[in-house]
Amino acid sequence: MKEQLFACFCICFSLAQTGHRVNVCNFPAVIVIFILVGAVAYFTAGVGFLVWAIISLYVRVKFREIYGMDDGFNWGYDCCLSLFCNPCTLAQMRIHVEAGEKGFFSKPDVIEKLSLPATPAAPDAKV
Repeated sequence: MKEQLFACFCICFSLAQTGHRVNVCNFPAVIVIFILVGAVAYFTAGVGFLVWAIISLYVRVKFREIYGMDDGFNWGYDCCLSLFCNPCTLAQMRIHVEAGEKGFFSKPDVIEKLSLPATPAAPDAKV
């Protein structure tokens, strides 16, 4: 639940942190871009929102690439999600990253790309 709330109410920090954790973007750069987009959004009649959606789409596409989630990839689908349900996509990516950091991945290439700890072996059962 905390991931969803964080993605809804702290959208810039959620995207910056998730992108930084998967080595896609620089945390401070995303925050600065968000501030600049917000500052000019009033004068650009929504162009700033489109810029933010494009940045979010870029992070999502790179995220899919890193995690090997290219099965059935659809640019239109991801673009619509980034435009109309950005907090949902951010929460989904954040949950996925946290699961990966806890060792819930068995794909060695993902573990290697993200410098994650290897999935712990099952403990020996003692009677």
